[in-house]
Amino acid sequence: MIADDLKPLARPISSLHSLDGNPRRGDVRAVMRSYEQFGQRKPIVALRDGTVIAGNHQLEAARLLGWAEIAVVYVEDDDRTAKAYALADNRTGQLGSYDYDALRDLLQEVSIDPALYEATGYQPVAIGDISSLVPPAPQPSSDPIVETREIAVEQKPTLADRFIFPPFSVLDARSGPWRERKRRWLMTGIQSEQGRADNLAGVSEFVLDTFYAGKKPQPLTIPSLSGRIPTYYEQKNQAEAQTGRKLSNEEFERDHLVIPEGAATLSRGGTSIFDPVLCELVYRWFSPLGGTVLDPFAGGSVRGVVAGLTGRSYVGIDLRPEQVESNRQQWQAIRSAERAEQVSVEWLAGDSREILPTVAHPSIDLVFSCPPYADLEVYSEHPADISNMEWEDFLEAYREIIRASVAHLAYDRFACFVVGEVRDRKGNYRNLIGETVRAFTDAGCHYYNEAILVTPAGSLPVRAGRMFSSGRKVGKTHQNVLVFVKGDGKRASQACGEVEVFLPEEATAEGDDLQA
Repeated sequence: MIADDLKPLARPISSLHSLDGNPRRGDVRAVMRSYEQFGQRKPIVALRDGTVIAGNHQLEAARLLGWAEIAVVYVEDDDRTAKAYALADNRTGQLGSYDYDALRDLLQEVSIDPALYEATGYQPVAIGDISSLVPPAPQPSSDPIVETREIAVEQKPTLADRFIFPPFSVLDARSGPWRERKRRWLMTGIQSEQGRADNLAGVSEFVLDTFYAGKKPQPLTIPSLSGRIPTYYEQKNQAEAQTGRKLSNEEFERDHLVIPEGAATLSRGGTSIFDPVLCELVYRWFSPLGGTVLDPFAGGSVRGVVAGLTGRSYVGIDLRPEQVESNRQQWQAIRSAERAEQVSVEWLAGDSREILPTVAHPSIDLVFSCPPYADLEVYSEHPADISNMEWEDFLEAYREIIRASVAHLAYDRFACFVVGEVRDRKGNYRNLIGETVRAFTDAGCHYYNEAILVTPAGSLPVRAGRMFSSGRKVGKTHQNVLVFVKGDGKRASQACGEVEVFLPEEATAEGDDLQA
């Protein structure tokens, strides 16, 4: 947010607009990362009519982060002077040079904290390649005409430019860019909770009643509403601007917050919903465009819809016909005619142990699923539903489904399961992660990658104190993303091709392509 010393300069973002014809093309995502980590520490510069002449990319970053205000210094320049200052502000930052030894020392010190390093805008490189991070300073020309021209300095793409998000072992679903991308995906109309029973996660009635009591929750609301509602901080900033003071989350949620329909990470009944951004990353990182995805624990619609909208065919299997029908209806409503011709997205109803041997696809390019976390969420009372089985029976069925899925997977291709640890009746971890790794390796895969998805806290703040006091159980706010390869990892990577970094046309506002 805005540094304390700059708060007297804060003005509504809605009163500002970018300079027309601004020639500078900056990395707005890098500014967003800096703002998330450090906040705004220097004001932008604008004319009295709201035209920003220095800090246009700061303004855009603040907008994307949902800020209502930004610190501004106003000047009384005429039109020509304003444009000259805009050029000077862009140009002077390019004309310096670097002491690479000093730069190396600073980066080494900062790199201990990955979040801080990412916020600097520098890409991780080998220490010997440190000079590659900085474009050379432009040299004066002997030609006086050339010397007066703007010399374009090509900026190297960041990791986020190349891969949507930096391919680190920690993925932060709480970050502003992640939330913004998720918001754009939800604009497709995905409603993964449809067709699923209420309260599969076992959220207490108190929490559900409190969270969904109305558009203005009671004071004891879930503190993680910020992670569930994409417009949370935008609403909070606007409320603070209107009241002229900072508001606690509790006060804001009680008196000002409006909960949009379908905004929660849990459905109204307390059922978990798969993150479409994680789904997109797995598809774009670990499968080829035009390939086919097999999902043996299909559940809701998200993985199938995102597969189709990113140009992948999809075969999902779910035990419950009502869930399958709901998923099919969602895809029919969301897909475009062109997309329907390019890919095949289908859900099959039945037991994966029976259906997998009959799947007709000759080659699967990615196995991707989020299996039941043992009995953490019980999906049905059907005797074939492994979520209501005893642990040993669960493991036997789980291994069988993984083995059959891997049998369909083509060689030199990846598989990915999103899992989390679960506890037995005595409160001890069952080692679901280890059992998943063992099942895949026994089926003929190699354990290739593991990433941690840091998730919004959900109802955890309501429960964490009691859990820790009674049993010293720490609250878990992450999931494990396990990646396996069948065959050779390098050949599998080559088969995936270049990572596409844009949102599909169907997932953007008014059809515009949103670059990552």
